[in-house]
Amino acid sequence: SRHHVEINWHFSPACAVVLLAGRLRATREDVTVELNWGDGLTARLARGEESPARGWISERLDVKEACANLVLQRVIDGAWESTCELRIL
Repeated sequence: SRHHVEINWHFSPACAVVLLAGRLRATREDVTVELNWGDGLTARLARGEESPARGWISERLDVKEACANLVLQRVIDGAWESTCELRIL
């Protein structure tokens, strides 16, 4: 049967996030990380979306702040597995 898979990675509002071909780079101060994902996934950045709610961080009750959210999506039939690699540059 057909399923919609979605993987979400949230980043601090203090991070500068750039979506590249097949990877994402996030930088905060002098540290940069790169996230790579497997073939077949489509990627987009969401920030402060209401429906469905994604791209938010809440450090206190009833207070939310928009943040970068990497949304990886794919439609699958049956079993599926993938690997994401996180590297410190």
